[in-house]
Amino acid sequence: MVHNRLRKFLIILVLTAITPLLAYEIVNFSALPGTNMIQVRWEVQNGNDISSFFIQRSVDEVNWIDLAEVAYQGEGVAYEYQDYQVSGKAVDEMMTTFYYRLKIIKNDGTIEYSEIIAARPRYSGIFRTWGSLKALFR
Repeated sequence: MVHNRLRKFLIILVLTAITPLLAYEIVNFSALPGTNMIQVRWEVQNGNDISSFFIQRSVDEVNWIDLAEVAYQGEGVAYEYQDYQVSGKAVDEMMTTFYYRLKIIKNDGTIEYSEIIAARPRYSGIFRTWGSLKALFR
């Protein structure tokens, strides 16, 4: 009887010690180009130490802006953000590559960053025509 209790205690002790070592992992992180937009998707494994994410965008991989904050919702959740702020206002902007990353806010307040991914949206004919017309009158 005492032997079984000791064994259970040791198992719990080992599992408790190992659990913090299981770091979170961002999986299936992708930026999918759409018409006049980019869809950012990701999933998280072992994310119990995460509080929230900020989706960030850049056009030069140096200067980043926060697009939205998303609360961590648990294991098995597929996160998605649709970025419609990729307007292609001028002809030269039609070829802009947009870079995305996640700013990961952990429960203890520390901040980490995901890998950087890139995408270039497909612009509809209306966006291309409107951008060309605006460029003519500049």
